[in-house]
Amino acid sequence: MQIKAFGGLTDSRGLLLDNINLRIVDDQNTQVIRLAKGDPISAKSISLQLDGDISSYPFDKYSGQFAIDAEKVSANGSSQPLELSLGTKKAETGWYTPFTVSKIASNEAKIVISSMHRERFHIMFAIMMTLLLLLLASISVVVGFLCITNRRASEPSLISWLGGIMIAMTLTRRLMPGDPPLGCALDVQLFSWALLFGISAIALAMVAWVRQSRAKLEADSV
Repeated sequence: MQIKAFGGLTDSRGLLLDNINLRIVDDQNTQVIRLAKGDPISAKSISLQLDGDISSYPFDKYSGQFAIDAEKVSANGSSQPLELSLGTKKAETGWYTPFTVSKIASNEAKIVISSMHRERFHIMFAIMMTLLLLLLASISVVVGFLCITNRRASEPSLISWLGGIMIAMTLTRRLMPGDPPLGCALDVQLFSWALLFGISAIALAMVAWVRQSRAKLEADSV
């Protein structure tokens, strides 16, 4: 959250002339940002409680509301309400956050976030990474099937290559934008199955290697 002071709250150097408190209240907790006299104005971080389901990544959406008020605290401990104005500035956070602001009082406002969701590019990138996971799993299964049906020779180097595809699948999962939590719908419906297919492909290639090696030894001994 970026903060700016107007109306004689700072001196010519941009330092506060009084102590200022900003209070942010959401459905779960209350946060107080204290700006001390003599300090410069700087951006502050706040955390908000929003309702949503992250398991539906990357199509997860969140909504919520919070109130913010401002007051000036004098040296004797008395407080005076400060007029508050709110605005928005585009930030590359990967989230699209539509919201409405309603003034409760001159020093207090209510912000309602209707439906915060991921930016379109992040959703498209997550879909592309998902397709890459499917492609890697499909390649593994096809190669394992060709080996077990003796349509392709199975070798230790090929088994190592299939292991490399398994590592590539885990790295692809880690590169998903927004770092989705373990156990989300993406893992249950896709990633766990991709790993299962990769493991099955390695097992098929190993069984085929043992069979083909045994057949080759038997042919050499004849």
